[in-house]
Amino acid sequence: SGERQITSNRQSTQKNTTVYPTTVTSVISTVTSHNITTKASFPKPLKNIITSVLTLGIIILIVLARRKIILDLRTKKFTSGDNSSKTAYIYDYAEKLLSTQKLKQENLTFKEFAEKTEKISGNKIFSSGDFSKFMNISLGASFSNIPPTDDEVKFCIDFVNNMSGKIYEQSNFIYKFIMKFITVLIK
Repeated sequence: SGERQITSNRQSTQKNTTVYPTTVTSVISTVTSHNITTKASFPKPLKNIITSVLTLGIIILIVLARRKIILDLRTKKFTSGDNSSKTAYIYDYAEKLLSTQKLKQENLTFKEFAEKTEKISGNKIFSSGDFSKFMNISLGASFSNIPPTDDEVKFCIDFVNNMSGKIYEQSNFIYKFIMKFITVLIK
């Protein structure tokens, strides 16, 4: 027959591409027409689970980062600047804590608010007389030309930290979660 047998691979390859070009072309067109891909695909439920877990992880990281930033800013405001501005910020934080207990100053004078708060929450979230002392220091810082001493500022910081700890202890699980991660009122 007119074909000769070629023994080297190179010649065999040349023979296949030159002698049988329609066969090679038809094999290539068959492979491409069947959409053969090497990309791995996951089942749709697995993709949904992975997406959900990653989304939840990102949300948790954002909440934790936000919490850290807020706590760091609070610590910075409690410890830096002049004593009057520290005390003002501490008082603002104390008001937020008291509002979780449904205690707001509203239209009361500072003295009336202190008396009402001592009466309602005394010994539950702070020792008796401590809130009045805290209010006197805060008012002095706001309306007096004499700034609070370092000891008075330390008392105010300890007061709000103790108050926040007691509020947290007395709260249920859901409210603890909200105060710790949503409103970030608790360390």
